[in-house]
Amino acid sequence: MSLREELQAVIRIRVGETELGDEAVQGALTGEKAWGSTQAVLNTLVSYCTGLEDAVLRLADEVDDLRLGRGEAES
Repeated sequence: MSLREELQAVIRIRVGETELGDEAVQGALTGEKAWGSTQAVLNTLVSYCTGLEDAVLRLADEVDDLRLGRGEAES
C-alpha cells in the first residue's frame, strides 16, 4: 500500500466511524444519499478534520524520519 493510500485510509476510517459517515458508505452501495441532522454533519466534519490532521502528522513524521536518516539537522 502506498503512502497516499495509507493516508487516504486514515481519513476514511475516521469519517466511517461516524453515524452519518457510515450511512453514506452504506448508501453509496445502493445509490442513496445520506441526510443527517446538523449535529451528525458537524460530527462527520470534525472526524474528517481529525483524520486529515492524523494523516498530515503521520506524513510529517515520515518526512522527518527521512531527513534524519540522511543526516540533516533539525531546524
